[in-house]
Amino acid sequence: MVGFTLKEPYWIDFDLGELKSGTGEIVRLEVRIVTDEGKIYPTYFGNARGKTLASYRPEAILQPGETLEKLQFRSDDPFEAEHVIWTTYNFKDMK
Repeated sequence: MVGFTLKEPYWIDFDLGELKSGTGEIVRLEVRIVTDEGKIYPTYFGNARGKTLASYRPEAILQPGETLEKLQFRSDDPFEAEHVIWTTYNFKDMK
């Protein structure tokens, strides 16, 4: 999961699953996960907590043993985040 804590005046319209600017304009954000071998995993808007924390989830299941090297963010619209949060775990690794 990749998450963002948005800076004001940006906010999340939870009902529509969209990020919005202070003027109510939709902010179209693309988030991609890239492995060390260059494989790209697109993500989708997965969840929101309140009006400021948005999370994106991979569209496909990440493969065991893959090294996730970087995150790519793209938007034609201005966008500011206070924090970027990256979490991942495999249930098989839990004891």
